[in-house]
Amino acid sequence: MGNATYKWFINGTEINGATSSVFTYSDFMAGIQTINLIANSSLSCASPSSVTVTFILAVDEAVIPLITIPFTAEVDMGSPVNINATIQNAGTSPVYQWQDSTMQHSWQNIAASNQQQLIYTPQATSDKLRVQLLSNAQCASTNLVLSNVLVFTVNDTTQISGRIYLYPNPARDRVTVAGIQLNDNWKTLDLIDMNGRKIIPQMNIENQTSVQLTVSQYASGIYIVRLRKENGETKYLKLARQ
Repeated sequence: MGNATYKWFINGTEINGATSSVFTYSDFMAGIQTINLIANSSLSCASPSSVTVTFILAVDEAVIPLITIPFTAEVDMGSPVNINATIQNAGTSPVYQWQDSTMQHSWQNIAASNQQQLIYTPQATSDKLRVQLLSNAQCASTNLVLSNVLVFTVNDTTQISGRIYLYPNPARDRVTVAGIQLNDNWKTLDLIDMNGRKIIPQMNIENQTSVQLTVSQYASGIYIVRLRKENGETKYLKLARQ
């Protein structure tokens, strides 16, 4: 084409300064864009002397990933709470990482917490949760976003007469059965699975207001802590082993 000259157009408007065979542009609006290149040959014998090439480009609108959780939650001491995250523009394979901040440590990842929901047992008022989202949505303006912070209020159930409870629950290593009243005359305690099989041999708990159980050696799942009185009265507490 000899010393060809070039002109570039977007949706019929010529782009000033775009006069080479290579064109770079990044300010496209969302929608269908028509790009034209007109190349003119300097050769008098060229036929045709001018060539027009048209490109049709579909530009998707940028999306913003978003993840939110409740801002506050009130729970009784030792009680687990189910926290669900609400997401937008997370893509087809989002990745989650929950984090907590307590009196014992600043923000850190919670092990094995890579789902959209989390079962969590706060230990004290002002314990905090948040969750990180890694989106694989197409045209996301950013891939990694962080939720708002959830702040817990934890009620001290030891002030509630006659209330027996477990903490932490869910538990990984040890769980404490607390709130046992001496005047209730509880005699024994054992741990059974959901099929009724006894996991921990029957323990005598007379004259005890709390009992600590080691559960690290058991498989993850739901178990039942069973307390009995001499007259046969029974109390059941559900325990989640993580």
